[in-house]
Amino acid sequence: MRRQLVSVGLAILAAGGCAMAAPAWPAGFREAICSATGNLQAADLAFAEAVDGVAAAESERVAIAAAGMERESDRARALLIAAPGWAAGGQLATELSTAATGFGRAASDFGIGARQGDGPALDRAVASAQDADAALARADREGKRLQTAIGWLPC
Repeated sequence: MRRQLVSVGLAILAAGGCAMAAPAWPAGFREAICSATGNLQAADLAFAEAVDGVAAAESERVAIAAAGMERESDRARALLIAAPGWAAGGQLATELSTAATGFGRAASDFGIGARQGDGPALDRAVASAQDADAALARADREGKRLQTAIGWLPC
C-alpha cells in the first residue's frame, strides 16, 4: 500500500509537467517546470525504494533512498524558486514546490526512521509523502485549468 502512495503523483507529473508547457511561456519558466518535474519523478522512485527497504527491514537501503529523495526534492525546489515569475503558471509552480517540500520532509523522516528504527518517524514520512501526492493532484487540476484557459503544448 505504501509503495503505491505516489504512483498517481508520478502520472500527474508526467501529464502535468513536461507534457504541458507552452512555447509562448518564458523559456526559463518552461525549463524550470520540466526540470523540476524530472527531479520529482526521481524523488518518487526513491520513495518507492525507501518503502521497499522498510518492508525488507533494511535500514541502510532506506537511508540511501531517503538521501536520494532529499537530493532530488532540493533540486526541484531550487529550480522552481529560481524560475522567472509568470502569473498564469504561478499556481502550478507553487503546487510542484509544495510537492517537493513534502518529499523533502518524507526523506528526513525516513532518514530518522532508518537510523533509529523509529516507527512514528516512518509514519510521518508516509504522511508527508501523502501531502506531496495531494499537492501533485492540485498541480494536475491547475494544469488542466491552464490547458483549457490558454492551451498547453508538450515540451
